[in-house]
Amino acid sequence: MSRISIQSTLLSLFFLVSLLLSGCSTKQYNVVNDIPFKDDHFKECVLSYDEQQLNKFNELECSNSHITSADEIRFFPAIESLDLSNNQLTTLDVTNNTLLKTLYLPNNNLKNLDVSANPLLEFLYAYNNQLSEIDLTHSPLIKELILVGNQLHDLNITANTVLVDLLVYANALTELDISKNTQLEYLQAEKNQIDTLNISHNPKLSVLRVDPSTKIIGILPMNEPSTIDTSTPSRRSEIRIEPYFY
Repeated sequence: MSRISIQSTLLSLFFLVSLLLSGCSTKQYNVVNDIPFKDDHFKECVLSYDEQQLNKFNELECSNSHITSADEIRFFPAIESLDLSNNQLTTLDVTNNTLLKTLYLPNNNLKNLDVSANPLLEFLYAYNNQLSEIDLTHSPLIKELILVGNQLHDLNITANTVLVDLLVYANALTELDISKNTQLEYLQAEKNQIDTLNISHNPKLSVLRVDPSTKIIGILPMNEPSTIDTSTPSRRSEIRIEPYFY
């Protein structure tokens, strides 16, 4: 066999393998039993719903299940509510879950979370993780955002104009711009490094919790100093910081 023929054969094999790998990576499934789950705990949770048609799953609650991987969530296109709290996740891809409205991920080990493909998201709970950044500019419908106990240095919420509840205490924020969040009613931001906080554009704000060192510009609409609490942790959503924040 000539050298040219060998090269041609190898090239053909290369394209064939590439095609096969591409087909595997984009393979779709219609029923649960066809999915090759990586994590038996996640599989067990899904099977507990006694439903096989993937497009009929509107919600999935798999908290406290010792799950380390939920990669197969990408095969559930109709999911609107996903609860994977209190597991052992380090990554999670929800870019295929474009109908998501509620995402509940507290008490995991997530370092990154991409919600850029979730424009319908209204409730995001990702407290007690290891997030150092998060892009919320593509999720303008968020009403409740809880990112307590992460490692956030910056947080851009200028696109989240219908935000009502914001809990970001126990992070590493040095500033927080809430000038566009005119619907904001509840803000908890103590245990950060915020020098100044301007609340003059938040007419509905009724509860504010910040560090004693934070300078407040503006006053609460109710004009009740007692609502500015710099010491008492909130129980707004029964959040528990563990093990090392307080």
